[in-house]
Amino acid sequence: MAGSPVVEFYAGRQPDYLGRTLDQILGWDDEELENRHNFIQILFPTFERSGVTPRAPTLTTEDVEAFHQDDALRANLARAFDRMLSFYGLVRDPQSGEIGRGPNFGERSANWVSPHNHNYLRITRILKCLSALGLADRAAAFLHELETIYRELGEAIGPDTLRFWRAAVS
Repeated sequence: MAGSPVVEFYAGRQPDYLGRTLDQILGWDDEELENRHNFIQILFPTFERSGVTPRAPTLTTEDVEAFHQDDALRANLARAFDRMLSFYGLVRDPQSGEIGRGPNFGERSANWVSPHNHNYLRITRILKCLSALGLADRAAAFLHELETIYRELGEAIGPDTLRFWRAAVS
């Protein structure tokens, strides 16, 4: 019996509803990640249906259980997270688990640190997904770095966005 679309996609047994595999999406360059708006719901599913991409699958309690029990599913989710960190100009230290600014942060942040940027919604989704699917430590580390960025660039981010990010992890 086949699993859910989320589990099957992350296990590499089936593509998403548009025929794309995890590896294909993770291979996209930053420009493609920025310009496509129907992938983030696939890479980071949540329990809420997407208004932008209503065909994207939502999480179930069975999905959550599967990810908590399967190291390979969590490893693939971690790969997706690392790709998005790179997109944002951030890096994760594999030893400490801490997230910090990469050498291209200035260039990359110019793409997403601006008032009302759609990437803020993407980040909220990423935080919710990681928290639900067994990578809460990475969600917490990401939030910590986002709070650091907010202390410096908060005017461009806004307090409401920071509240959404914090709520996504708690």
